[in-house]
Amino acid sequence: MEQATALNLLERRTPQPGDIALGNLQLDIANYQATVGGVAVDFTFQEFEFLRRLAANPNRIVPFNSLANALWDQSGHREVRRLNVIAFRLRVKLAHSDPYCIETVRGRGYGLLIDDTREKAR
Repeated sequence: MEQATALNLLERRTPQPGDIALGNLQLDIANYQATVGGVAVDFTFQEFEFLRRLAANPNRIVPFNSLANALWDQSGHREVRRLNVIAFRLRVKLAHSDPYCIETVRGRGYGLLIDDTREKAR
């Protein structure tokens, strides 16, 4: 019998309450797994949590202090810099995952913008 890969298990898994599905982005919250267009994407714990909080509030800005408090239970200049690094790494990993864009609103926070017009044009 053929062994099932993690991706095959993800594809067969029934979405659970609390999971997030935005277009081709799927976040399995219970197992800390993500797929984009059916392809598994490896995120660190902090990257996943950052993305989960943005995906739970699509097209809205999530304040820096809210993200920092959720990830590290503290908020300050050092944590904002850490968030910048995580946002950069997420942008790299989601670079070919249109229609998503992680936007930085200077002095406020981050948002996961979903451009539905690009999605519909395909």
